[in-house]
Amino acid sequence: MWRAVALAVCAVPAVAQDVPVFDPDANFVVEQILDEQALVMNRQNPFLCDLLPGDGVVQLQDCKPIVLGRLNSAAVAQAARVVELMPPPAFQAAILSVMNDLDCVIDINLGEAAIRDDIIARMAEKLGFAPEVRAAVEEALDQRISDTLDDMNDRFVIDRNAATVTLVDGCES
Repeated sequence: MWRAVALAVCAVPAVAQDVPVFDPDANFVVEQILDEQALVMNRQNPFLCDLLPGDGVVQLQDCKPIVLGRLNSAAVAQAARVVELMPPPAFQAAILSVMNDLDCVIDINLGEAAIRDDIIARMAEKLGFAPEVRAAVEEALDQRISDTLDDMNDRFVIDRNAATVTLVDGCES
């Protein structure tokens, strides 16, 4: 799933001559469904296709190649959309993975801004966002992380004397 997210964040309309073209006659694999779109592999190339529901079937339409390494406003919007549409269990799993990477403890003495920046950077990396996309999704990640941590509040213990926040439900260390 993370591979699908990483590919989807850089979906942009192609303008170069050597950009792959979706071949409707070739086999394809649907890697991920994102709202009303699908991430599809066709002839070993990733495409983002609109889904057109029909009578008992769903058709792919307007398949755009995913061109990695190019970033414009469409790619930024798509990256933020991926963060917003990620299923809550998958997003919580990424947060748990980040916390486990931190040995399940956050040092409050680092300060709120430093902690926030570190967790956002780690989440962006966990979710497969390329470095040049991370700044573009920072706001979406910040909001989603904040909301998710609020929902997970009972899984953490705050020790003001030790100046730590510890994950107690979900720690694998």
